[in-house]
Amino acid sequence: MYDGAEEYNRRVAVVAMTGLAATIVGGSTIHSLLRMRLLETFGDLQRMTSDDEVLSTLHGLRTIILDEAGMLSAELLQALDAYLTVARKRAGVSNAQAAAGRDCKLSEAEREEAARPYDKPFGGLQLILSGDFFQLAPIETRPRMASSSSSPSAPRQGAAKKGPADQPFGNRGFMFQAPVFYYGGFRLVELTQVFRQDEARFVALLNAVRCGSDAEATAAKATLRAECARELDVSDGIKPTRLFARNDDVARKNEEELAALPGEQVDLRAADSWRLTGEPSASVYAPLVSEQLLAEVDYRRLAFALDGHPIPQPQAPGQSQPTGQDTPALQAEARHQERQLLLRMGHMSHVQKVGDILPDRAYSHAMRLREKWREEAEKHIQEVASGPGGLFRDCQAATVVTLKEDAQVMLVWNKDVSAGLVNGSRGVVVGFTSISEEELKQPLAMAAVLEEAEGIEVARELRRPPSP
Repeated sequence: MYDGAEEYNRRVAVVAMTGLAATIVGGSTIHSLLRMRLLETFGDLQRMTSDDEVLSTLHGLRTIILDEAGMLSAELLQALDAYLTVARKRAGVSNAQAAAGRDCKLSEAEREEAARPYDKPFGGLQLILSGDFFQLAPIETRPRMASSSSSPSAPRQGAAKKGPADQPFGNRGFMFQAPVFYYGGFRLVELTQVFRQDEARFVALLNAVRCGSDAEATAAKATLRAECARELDVSDGIKPTRLFARNDDVARKNEEELAALPGEQVDLRAADSWRLTGEPSASVYAPLVSEQLLAEVDYRRLAFALDGHPIPQPQAPGQSQPTGQDTPALQAEARHQERQLLLRMGHMSHVQKVGDILPDRAYSHAMRLREKWREEAEKHIQEVASGPGGLFRDCQAATVVTLKEDAQVMLVWNKDVSAGLVNGSRGVVVGFTSISEEELKQPLAMAAVLEEAEGIEVARELRRPPSP
C-alpha cells in the first residue's frame, strides 16, 4: 500500500506500447518513460542507463504496469531485463554514494553491496503485463540499408570496429518467446469475461475463430458471413459500418460519401492543448553545489524532500564515516531531520519545497534551471508524441472535422457510457447549433487558470522577502 497519490505515482508507472493506449490508461508510452525513442540499434537502449532523470525515476519505482503487451516483442522484453538491471544497479550505487557524501568514495565492496538488491530480473522491478496475443503483433523493424558507395564485403579503412551496442534492433518475436518470460517469475492470469459483447452466441463464434480447431473456425466464419450478408434495418438513417485495412482507404471512402451529400459543409476545429505537470528531480539543481551557491548538506536535504533519498548521517570534519558507539546517535539524528522535513513539507508544492530549503542567492538560479528542464521536457514530449506510436500521430480525433447534415459519424472516445455514447457508437448529423458566448468562456477560463496557476506560484515565491 502507498501513502497517498504522490507516493503511488512515484512508485508505480502506468505505460503502454502506443500513445493512444497510453492515453486510455492515463499513462505514457514505455518509450517515453525510459527515453528509448526510436530503437534502431541496441545502443539506443543504453540511454536509460546513463540519463540522470531516468535513473532517478527507476530508483524510486517499484512497479511498471504495461498495457497492449501483445505488441511487446521478445527482443525488447529480453533487452529490458538486461538494461533495467544495469540502470537500477547504477542508480543504487549513485544513491549510496550521495548518502555517503562526495568526500567519501565508496569502496568496491560497498559498491557491490549497494548494487546487490537490484541483481534480479528487471532490476527487481515488478512488471504487470496486460495484452492479447490475438490482436496487434510486435512490428518488426528493418535495419537501414548501407550506402551503395560502401563495400559490403569489407569495412572502410580506419572505421571503428562495431560492438554489441551497434547491432541492429529488429523487435522480433512474441513476448512469450523471450527466455526472461520463463525465468522472470511471471504469473499467468487469463481473463475470460467478455465486456464488449453481451450476446453469448456471438462471443462463442468469435472465440471459435480465435482459438478453435480448424473445423470450428471454418464453421464459425461461415456463420458470421451468412449473418453479415442479411439485409440490415437502416430506417434510423445509420448505414452499416464498413471496415478497411488501411487508413488511406477509410479517408478516401469518407470523403466520397461526404461529397455526395447536398448542403454546405461545416469545418469544426479542435482546440487542442497540453501542459507539463511533472517536476524535475533534485539532480537538476546539482550545479548549484559546484557553483558554490548551495551547501552539500542543503542539497542532500533537497534530494530527500523532492526524491525521497535518505539524509546521510552527519559527520565530523575529516571523518569519512561514523564509527563505534556514535553510529546509533548519528542515525537517529538523520532520521529526526527526515521526520522534521516531512512534517513541514508534507503539503508543499515542488516550488515551495525548493524555496523553503534554498538560500535566496541560489533560489533565482534554481528557478532558471527548473525552467530549462521544463523546456527540454516539453521538447522531448513533443518529439515522442509526434513520433512512431506517439499520441499526436496515432490520435484518431482529427484536428479538423468536416461535416454536413445527414453525414454519418462515429465516436472515437467514451463520451457518456451510461447513455450508450461510447467508442464506436454511430449516428447521423441532423443539424448544427452554435455554442453561446457564455458556454465558450467556461472551458477557456478553466484552461487559463490551469496555465497560469504554476506561473502565479513561481511569481509569489520570487517576491518572497529575503531571509533575516
